[in-house]
Amino acid sequence: MKPEDIEQRYTKGQTIVERGSRERVLYVVRSGNVLVHVAEGQAPYLLGPGDMFGEAPAILGRASPVRAEAEGDTSVLALDVSLLNVLVRENAEFSFRLIQALAERVGAAREEASAEAVPLEPEPPRSAVRQDARTLAALARAILARRIPGEVPTPVRGRLMDLAAASHLPIRQAYLCLQELLDRRLVGLVDDQLTVLEPDELASVAQKPA
Repeated sequence: MKPEDIEQRYTKGQTIVERGSRERVLYVVRSGNVLVHVAEGQAPYLLGPGDMFGEAPAILGRASPVRAEAEGDTSVLALDVSLLNVLVRENAEFSFRLIQALAERVGAAREEASAEAVPLEPEPPRSAVRQDARTLAALARAILARRIPGEVPTPVRGRLMDLAAASHLPIRQAYLCLQELLDRRLVGLVDDQLTVLEPDELASVAQKPA
């Protein structure tokens, strides 16, 4: 499939996503800019080429919390949920970029809320958001087994689907576990390559009995 096959073009002021939309599409800005309107009373923010939006409906199936419109002549790539699943399974770089974008978006939202002393939502107990220790250990072992020896920090071979297969986890579960390891900074992205940052701590996670 060529980018042109999933490209959508808009002119200034045209709506790309309506607030409340449940269309399961992730958008990537190809050219131009997109103005994203968040909750009333909050300033909109501007996205440029390479930026993503529409994560909530595309990945979680939730209604879109924002409205997005073109700020001038703009083109976006529209990735529906079926294509998104294929990319997550088969393209490690896309998977890691998506996780990174989601982590940055959540981090920025929390920092902004903290700075304004306005909480987003009550944060659930950590036990409710962390992955099961055995499941996390399985992915940690798969990552450690795929390290490229002799380099520090240590790159990891393979794609997300390879790690899922090695750890005997469904793709979604492997994705959630990888996101937690990224959040804990045990692994990270170095030049778009999954890399072990804290081998001793990751090994400790991996020691949970199978």
